[in-house]
Amino acid sequence: MTARVQDPDDVADYTFDFTGWLEPGETIINTAVACDGMTVGTVTEDGGVVTYRISGGVSGGDYYATCHVITSTGREKDVSDRIAVRSTDGSTGTPPPAGQAVIDGGTP
Repeated sequence: MTARVQDPDDVADYTFDFTGWLEPGETIINTAVACDGMTVGTVTEDGGVVTYRISGGVSGGDYYATCHVITSTGREKDVSDRIAVRSTDGSTGTPPPAGQAVIDGGTP
């Protein structure tokens, strides 16, 4: 699993794309994102893509943000992102831009 990298002072938005996993006509009716050791802010869903805002963590720490969804047909799925928190005080460079986690064939 490739880690997303962010500075401890960053507030970043990341996405989970469930469009390739959802069946035709199926929608996400409930979603939650949790990450021990970091702060999860707003969580939204639009057309099968869950966006979450996250901040905090301690430089040098690796964290796992887990998204749980429930669909209109009663299916449930959990997926996780690894977030590597690294200080960008000049010694480690700038973190790459935020990307998307692609779940079961969805498009980035």
